[in-house]
Parts: sequence; structure tokens; C-alpha cells
Amino acid sequence: MRRLLVAMSLLSAPVHAATVEWTLVATTKNGDKWFVQPKSMQNAGNNNPRVWVRTVNVSLGKFGEKSVVSQVLFNCVKQDATLLSLVASDANGNVVKTESNMSGYITIPPGSAWSLVMEEVCPR
Repeated sequence: MRRLLVAMSLLSAPVHAATVEWTLVATTKNGDKWFVQPKSMQNAGNNNPRVWVRTVNVSLGKFGEKSVVSQVLFNCVKQDATLLSLVASDANGNVVKTESNMSGYITIPPGSAWSLVMEEVCPR
């Protein structure tokens, strides 16, 4: 039952993404756009914000995705993050990949789109 609820919430994310306010925080050299949803931001304690992030790609990704909506937990002190869940959609909005209960932190490279997202969500 829990898996069904997780799958339903993940599948509704692309629809939800189209109806909420997103703030553009980065555009990469190749034109990919990175957004955050400020109203989704929650503090998970110790200055670790959890927020929804959306990327819209110029070209298709390795799964045929044009956009990805992911819930990300940032560690502002260590300058890293983990993806908690994601939904990748093709150019027609069809879901091509979902992930949940992801683990492992990734280091945020300075000057990357991820670092600009972190600057937006981490307290100054």
C-alpha cells in the first residue's frame, strides 16, 4: 500500500509542476533551465533545506527525458545534496523514469547549476 501511495505521489508531480510557481535560478551554457519551488521549501534541521527542483533540458537526457522534477535535501554546511525522489518526463509529459528512497550525497561543484540552486535555498 505504501509503495502505491509513493508511486501515485510521484506520478502526480509532473502535473503538479505545471500548476505551481517555479523560480528560475540557473540557465546552463547549453540552455538547460533550473528552477526551484520556493513554497515547497522545508527545513529538515541544521540548515538542511528540502525543496522541489525542476530542470528543463534543451536536448533529451539518457532516458529520453525533457524535464525532471526532484525533491532534493541540501546540506548547506557540507555543500552537498541528495535526491530524495525524482520524476523524469519526455517532451509530451509522459513519465519515462521515477526514483524514490534514493540515498547517498553528491558534492556540489562550484560554479555549477546545482551550486546556484544551493545559493537560492541555503540561508545566508
